Amino acid sequence: MNVLRIIGVTAVCAFCAAHAWAAGGSQSVMDAIERASALVDTSPDDALSLADSIRRHMKPDEADRAALFIVEGNALFSNGENSRAITLLRAAVAASQRARDPKLEIQSLSDLGVMLRVAHKTDSALACYNRALSLIQKHGAPAEDEAALLVSVAILYTNTGRVADAVPFARRAVERIGDSDDIETTMYVCSQAGIIIHKAGHKDEGLDIEKRVVALAERRGIPRYVLKTYASIIEMYHQDGRRDSVDAYLEKGNRLLDDVPQGSVEAIGFLEESYKVLADMGRHRESLEIQKRILDMDDAGTYMPLDKLWLRVARNYGALGEYRNMQEAYERSIALTDSMRASDIDRQLSEFNVRYDTLQKDLTISRLESQRANDRMWLTVWIAICLLTVGAAAVLVMTRRRREALAKIRANLQGVEQERGRLARELHDGVCNDLYGISLLLHTSDADIPAIAADIDRVRADVRHISHELMPPRFGESDLDELLRTYAARSRGFFAYRSEGRPALSEETAYELYRIVQELCSNIMTHSGAESARIEASFSQTGCVISISYSPASDMPENHRGDGIGLDTVRRRAQLIDARIGSRADTDGTHTVTIGI
Repeated sequence: MNVLRIIGVTAVCAFCAAHAWAAGGSQSVMDAIERASALVDTSPDDALSLADSIRRHMKPDEADRAALFIVEGNALFSNGENSRAITLLRAAVAASQRARDPKLEIQSLSDLGVMLRVAHKTDSALACYNRALSLIQKHGAPAEDEAALLVSVAILYTNTGRVADAVPFARRAVERIGDSDDIETTMYVCSQAGIIIHKAGHKDEGLDIEKRVVALAERRGIPRYVLKTYASIIEMYHQDGRRDSVDAYLEKGNRLLDDVPQGSVEAIGFLEESYKVLADMGRHRESLEIQKRILDMDDAGTYMPLDKLWLRVARNYGALGEYRNMQEAYERSIALTDSMRASDIDRQLSEFNVRYDTLQKDLTISRLESQRANDRMWLTVWIAICLLTVGAAAVLVMTRRRREALAKIRANLQGVEQERGRLARELHDGVCNDLYGISLLLHTSDADIPAIAADIDRVRADVRHISHELMPPRFGESDLDELLRTYAARSRGFFAYRSEGRPALSEETAYELYRIVQELCSNIMTHSGAESARIEASFSQTGCVISISYSPASDMPENHRGDGIGLDTVRRRAQLIDARIGSRADTDGTHTVTIGI
């Protein structure tokens, strides 16, 4: 902020303080707060300075404090400081309730809901919207407040996949905002409503709304809202396949980026839309540079969850052929959401044991019920026949289903225990022994430091491999084909991967197949002595076939190089999804394991 702006803000603060003390009324405080609020979108730092001066030099009551919290929270939100903004808006809700001011409570709840939605706290955002709507129904509200709330509800519906349900809320929001003089709310409501309506298939209607509001923002000279609307228009033109128009608005938006705060939601929204569109257009290097720029920002409220952002980073690296970077980005994505998998194994075992005990009890109850039915046969012959026909059949069905469930739980328990045992052996026999050897080398007088450093790098790679074994695959935006391709890429050239078709598998089936392939590949790398291997997958709408081929070393013991390395664990997993496991040894020495669904 330059000297003239500092002098200007100081003068406004001094004027507000003097005027308030002279008048001695709350209205003067509210006038000053309104001036601070007017600065939120154009100069959020000045709004924060003025709000702080009002709090220190005037005498705000409970309603004034609620309004100040709203101003400060929105100013911080504009600057990208989302955590602090949410804290202040929660304080605004509490203060407005103490002041018994429904209008302030509606405003604070609506703004808080937006911030919580951006922070990916959907349930909390929905709770805020519901409370605000209830207050509007009871007390009424200005058109701007109701329109903002309606479009926020529409956004929530859209984010949960219910776009058709969102359209009535979006249209009603545009109607309510009408010809309002509240430019900030008008921009927000119309920009969001336009893209929702376009997404629902009403393309011309959506684009018309966006173009009208971007023209309004340009006339008023508010670059943040111009940039926000550009992002919406870019998405619409991209969906319609109009690349020239996409390029034109990308260029316009990039020229505006220096005029808005780096971490603001409008800047982040434009950047996120830019990297998605560029990746789809095959411009992966440009997309990747924007992603890196976002990841370097502190406390920036990204619309896309970070695990999905890292997944898109991995895809860009993969498209560029930078597979090492791709594997690291993919592992970052997993670590953000699924790193608890390793520590969660004990909990899963406990749950399996509880379910096992429960099913055992259910089977005992079924047997008792069956016996009781037989004991009552003396009542009448016809009643006995009915009981035997209906009751026994039901008991048999229940018993069979419970036995099947019990068998699956036993298979899972055995599979998890065997996986844990194998990983424990790898850590003990491999990593621990290697570290012990490195320790001995370091204590020698003529230690070969470069050789020791190479050994440490090898151990680190082994630990990364074992940690990846513990991590579950992430099926958010990925599928089995992409995960297998990534798994092969991170094997440092040991596995080659080729596939045809696209997977059409349930997440449970895909997960078990991934674990089967992972187990087989780990055993091949560790025990076969093979120098390389090949994974081939053929996907169709009715199932898939995955084969792993390798040539074991000629000097390996027969029990290590023969058919079906480590098939015991994978067969148990295969039973859970009705997969077929087969193996063969060809005359040229190639061994192949096949998994079919």
